[in-house]
Amino acid sequence: MARRTVAIILGLFLCVSLAGCTMTAYFGGWAKIGGTVVTLDTDGMTHLPLAGVQVTLTPLSQSDVAHNFISGVDGRWLTSYWLKRDAYIVTFALDGYNTVTATEELAERWEIYEMEPVVMRPSED
Repeated sequence: MARRTVAIILGLFLCVSLAGCTMTAYFGGWAKIGGTVVTLDTDGMTHLPLAGVQVTLTPLSQSDVAHNFISGVDGRWLTSYWLKRDAYIVTFALDGYNTVTATEELAERWEIYEMEPVVMRPSED
């Protein structure tokens, strides 16, 4: 029984090591993030929701990973699953609009973060 337990623990440690994960990153906690994407009305002051925006979150610790989401008809977006705690580059892209990039840190465990509204302006192309 004791040998089996030791073998299981060693096996788990080996799997985590080979996967490139650290115990802190794996067990460090998870968070969600969301917000609203808007554009300005012709008066230049009124925020109008912007639907169909591609929201991409890339963790600074793993630049080869991307989490993609789309804003709804109300301009809202929210990660549909928990992300590991990390700093993320958040990119907002939609044809006909200038791309917006921000950096957000998800530091607290089991927190749902709300970004400030992101204002996208029509591109001049």
